[in-house]
Amino acid sequence: MTALVDGVIERWFTPAFRSANLETVERMATTLRETDPEGYAGCCVAIRDMDLRERLPSMKAPTLVVSGAEDPATPPGHGRFIRDAIPGARFELVPGAAHIANVERPEKITQLILNHLEAE
Repeated sequence: MTALVDGVIERWFTPAFRSANLETVERMATTLRETDPEGYAGCCVAIRDMDLRERLPSMKAPTLVVSGAEDPATPPGHGRFIRDAIPGARFELVPGAAHIANVERPEKITQLILNHLEAE
């Protein structure tokens, strides 16, 4: 797992967040280092083989899709695709965030979720 940490952390967090939040980033890196390699590999295989795009139009629940503006792992275009495929879905782009936007921008993500829940 140690060999993966640097690359994963670079995809998870923006450079600005990584340099300003060393303790948080190290805590996430430690969690990744301590992850069972077999379990991590199994998760990667499951995600690699999973394609649910055809099922998106069947979603009936009010849907909020949130993307970090600087997410290289799941770029905002993917979020827009999901929004466009789910009837009535909303899309929100979070500036200054990468893949783990809820850690980088917790107040913004929390507010988006609360607004979404209150509107429904």
